[in-house]
Amino acid sequence: MNDPAADLPPVRLAGIDHVQLAMPPGGEAERAAERFYCGVLGLARVPKPPTANPAGCWFEGPSLRLHLGVEEDFRPAAKAHPALLVDDLDVVAQHIVAAGGEVRPADDQPGIRRLHTDDPFGNRIELIQAVGPGPETFEAMAEHSIFPLALIDNAGGIAWLSASVERFFGWDRDELVGHSFAKVISPRSMAGVIQAFTAIDDAYEVTPWGGVGLPVGLMHADGSEIPCELSVLTTKRTGLPWYVVNVRRAGYERALDLALEAMAGGARLGRATVRMLVGGSVAMAVTTLIGHVVGGAVG
Repeated sequence: MNDPAADLPPVRLAGIDHVQLAMPPGGEAERAAERFYCGVLGLARVPKPPTANPAGCWFEGPSLRLHLGVEEDFRPAAKAHPALLVDDLDVVAQHIVAAGGEVRPADDQPGIRRLHTDDPFGNRIELIQAVGPGPETFEAMAEHSIFPLALIDNAGGIAWLSASVERFFGWDRDELVGHSFAKVISPRSMAGVIQAFTAIDDAYEVTPWGGVGLPVGLMHADGSEIPCELSVLTTKRTGLPWYVVNVRRAGYERALDLALEAMAGGARLGRATVRMLVGGSVAMAVTTLIGHVVGGAVG
């Protein structure tokens, strides 16, 4: 048997237009609703359209529409409830208590704090505040960073490395943690790295992101040298007891410099291209290099 909906376009929900709760009838109930939803929660009462039932109240906020409809045989919704987002849960709780209401703490969940209260009619209301991600989120981000991250102490020791160091440089991080950062610096880059780290704290006020784009050769576990760039956050900037070092393979500009240096030294196109490929930005770099060579030959 054919499904009659098989040829129909898919349904796509766009969001929630409004939330509906019930309230008892009467003018006093409407005034109580205004005191709570306007005076405590900060919503604004808006007029109902002429075609709507005149009984009840409509309220709106910056991204919220909440309607209260009258039920003659009213029973509060003690279980089903809306969950409203707030900027500051503590402030809202203070307003609820000051108005004579009750707040009931609820278990926090990842990324949110929350509590429950009741409107004047006993309808359950949940209030939620989004909070920053917990430490486990940042740990996962650092651990799986696309480019290796390292924490370096003031003596140059490696305190921590992200797992991506093995993917990019072939090192098992256990082979490096606890050792000097100098273990992975190429001999020709050592003097520049020492000078940069010596001056980086003094440069803090002038160049707050000191060390950004520092060209350096880092040693792969197989003994080859890989052109890289270091970005360094100083201890003064972060307040941490380590330098936060981001390592990335040299980009297009650095790779092109390396290739042109090789060509200036008499290297053939193939060898210069290899140096560029090691540096990064493969397709664009090769295309640009060929353009330079062809342009030079034509000129």
